[in-house]
Amino acid sequence: MEQSIVSLFYQRATLHPEKLALLWNKKGDWQHIPWKEYREHVTNAARGLFALGFMPGDRANIIGTNRPEWFYSDLAILSNGGISVPVYQTNTAQQIQYIAHHSEASFIFLENSTQLAKVLSVRPQLPSLKKIILWESTDSTGDPQVMTFDQLESLGEKAQAEHSGAVEKRIKDIQPGSTATIVYTSGTTGPPKGAMLSHSNLVWTCDALTKANAYFDTDMYMSYLPLSHIAERIGIYYSSIFTDGTVGIPESLERLAADIKIIQPHVMFAVPRVMEKFYAGIKAAFSQAQGVKKRIIGFAVDTGNQWVKHLENAPQGAPPPVLLRLKRAIADKLVYSKLKHELGFSRGRLLIAGGAPVPPEILRFFHSINIPLCVVYGQTEVTGPTSIHEHGHIRFETTGPAVPGVEVRIAADHEILVRGGNVFMGYFKNPEATRETLKDGWLYSGDIGVLGTDGHLRVTDRKKDLIITSGGKNIAPSNLESMLKSNPLISQAVVIGDRRPFLTAIITLNQENLQKFAQEKGIAKSSGSGLEKAPEVNAAISGFVAKVNSELAQYETIKKFTILDHDFTQDADELTPTLKVKRKVVNEKYAGIIEAMYSRDGEGSRA
Repeated sequence: MEQSIVSLFYQRATLHPEKLALLWNKKGDWQHIPWKEYREHVTNAARGLFALGFMPGDRANIIGTNRPEWFYSDLAILSNGGISVPVYQTNTAQQIQYIAHHSEASFIFLENSTQLAKVLSVRPQLPSLKKIILWESTDSTGDPQVMTFDQLESLGEKAQAEHSGAVEKRIKDIQPGSTATIVYTSGTTGPPKGAMLSHSNLVWTCDALTKANAYFDTDMYMSYLPLSHIAERIGIYYSSIFTDGTVGIPESLERLAADIKIIQPHVMFAVPRVMEKFYAGIKAAFSQAQGVKKRIIGFAVDTGNQWVKHLENAPQGAPPPVLLRLKRAIADKLVYSKLKHELGFSRGRLLIAGGAPVPPEILRFFHSINIPLCVVYGQTEVTGPTSIHEHGHIRFETTGPAVPGVEVRIAADHEILVRGGNVFMGYFKNPEATRETLKDGWLYSGDIGVLGTDGHLRVTDRKKDLIITSGGKNIAPSNLESMLKSNPLISQAVVIGDRRPFLTAIITLNQENLQKFAQEKGIAKSSGSGLEKAPEVNAAISGFVAKVNSELAQYETIKKFTILDHDFTQDADELTPTLKVKRKVVNEKYAGIIEAMYSRDGEGSRA
């Protein structure tokens, strides 16, 4: 009989009770949590939920940063046959209210007083809510509807004798096809939709990922991306249970770089923005080298570029020339190995970027310095992955072949269709959207792509994001945006041009690299104006846009661009929690700037 992710968890805890399961930086004090302790917390919390009347099929929200209590809460919910419904900790009170109300959550697990204040402010609009469980104690715990996680566990311990075997029976009764979690989409094109994923979806996808690339029970995982996103849950949290690995959890995002150096993970997921920041930082450091160090770095960079050219042009499996291998070994000893250790990737074997397009230039760069970054493509509705790069089988312009067991085909209008054990059950309380997305067993992804003869998938754009110019040309903006963002100075780029005579772009700058650029060029920041207004900055961006344009067809070129004096943020509702740009919001919010670029003598720099 197919196992649930919960039964796998208890199996791991029973087989290796003393093995390290979680390593957490709790305010500077590293907590070592073995599987037996992990299981004890989950079991007590699950029994506590049972005692409080939580029933199979009930929904419970989880709102908080990555920490052991997130895992305990999720597994306690699932142990009762319940359905976990995560919510991004960055969501506003109104966004939390929408998901909690729509999912009819009867319980909400919260991290701290900040999240509690949000929920209490919308509590009158949550008629299904019965209990709020808080990971950290606050002054508000006198509220009769609020209890702490410690109190939940204590209740579970006391209920053990009275309800002996009850939770264990619920675990055995879980059907593989029953709903395990509802994951709400990030809402780039409208209100979030709740994608229902079954226990079978979770276990099947973990198995597929481990077939695509080797995972080991000695692996150290790094968990820092929001667990509300399916990529982090399936690729790190659930996969660690599936493989018997260890999860390292940093203290905070602010401490991420320092904690990665301590944890030195074997497996880590990253959104492209994180890798773009690493890329920009490394490039900036390389550019500042002087003397002998500069020559050594130049040798390492040149060797890395030769290595990448071999990977791209040689037949699959063909070994590099002996001289190139020797140069690679020298470059690794002198530069790559030191850089990898400094970044925290000395043991990095599976560094996976996804959630948004990864510029090929950045992918090539990491491979050139011997950091094996690979790309995964997918979406919530396929429990995470559709395709993934496999080691030794990298195509930098693609997202790799379909994960084992998944079928991909391209429809007549170039939409990517997916079929496999990872395809979701449908949208919660939204049969119309389900019918539009699931047809004859195939998931209609909403993405446009090309499937190569070698089985590698290349994703060109979102179907709804395609730009059709007034001249009738179809253009994929994400490709152009990826090219623009390969410049360390550029943080975000949004290409505009739908039903317009030509393309324009709104550009934001990487503030850290902008400061370094200003120092190198001797640009003084005058009072009351930002560096983005400096002629040298405009010239640098103009030159780069012109370079990008030189590689494009005439109708794809950027004719004008505007540099904003600030970056896009989640707080301004310009980015999703996974740091994707909300095109609709940007187009509406900066409509005046956009219109000015299309006026005859409009503002904006010409490329």
